[in-house]
Amino acid sequence: MVCIYFSIKKKINLVLNILLTLAELNRLHYYLHKLNLEDNDGRSADLDDKESEERGVGEEAMAGRWTLSDLERK
Repeated sequence: MVCIYFSIKKKINLVLNILLTLAELNRLHYYLHKLNLEDNDGRSADLDDKESEERGVGEEAMAGRWTLSDLERK
C-alpha cells in the first residue's frame, strides 16, 4: 500500500516537473522572440523598406540571417 502511494507520488512529481519545464521554455521562447524583434537601438525591427535602405540595412540583416560570406562581401 505504501509502495503504491510513493509510486503514484513519484509519477505525479515527474509530470509536474515536465509541465514546469515546458512552461519555463515557453516563457524563454517568448522573451527571445521579443528580443529578436528589436534593433540595437531599441526600435522595432519591422521597418519599412525605405527606412531600412536609408540606414543601409538589408532584409537579411533585419531578419538576423547574416552569414560570414555576407559580411565578407560588404
